[in-house]
Amino acid sequence: MLSVSSVSYALVQSMVNPGLQALREQVHTTQLGVSWVLTAFLLSSAVLTPVLGRLGDQIGKRRTLVAVLLFLTIGSMVAALATNLPMLVVGRLLQGAGGATLPLAFGIVRDLLPRTQVGPDLPQEARETQHVRQALCVQWP
Repeated sequence: MLSVSSVSYALVQSMVNPGLQALREQVHTTQLGVSWVLTAFLLSSAVLTPVLGRLGDQIGKRRTLVAVLLFLTIGSMVAALATNLPMLVVGRLLQGAGGATLPLAFGIVRDLLPRTQVGPDLPQEARETQHVRQALCVQWP
């Protein structure tokens, strides 16, 4: 289910790009208007992904993932049935919440698997960088 949810988001993210011209004609708008179809999705995804990821940490990743997939499904239905630009943009805004599927899926996998199968918390380079930053903070408060 985790891989299907991640693939669903990737599909929703990229499927609109080739059809922008057809969408523009379908909803009777300009090129500027149809660009909001992409902008709304990317903006809501950028804003909601960290918020919903944090919510998943607080109330449960599985519950939040189900809610995110529900938003993604409702948004897809709204966008598919849209007859005008505002309705299409609202559908894409709801689909943007699906951006949280990736961090939630990774969090669920990390919670389910033993620590030995997941790997270290930080790669070696990041640990070394962290030590350097800590040393610099001691020297320059």
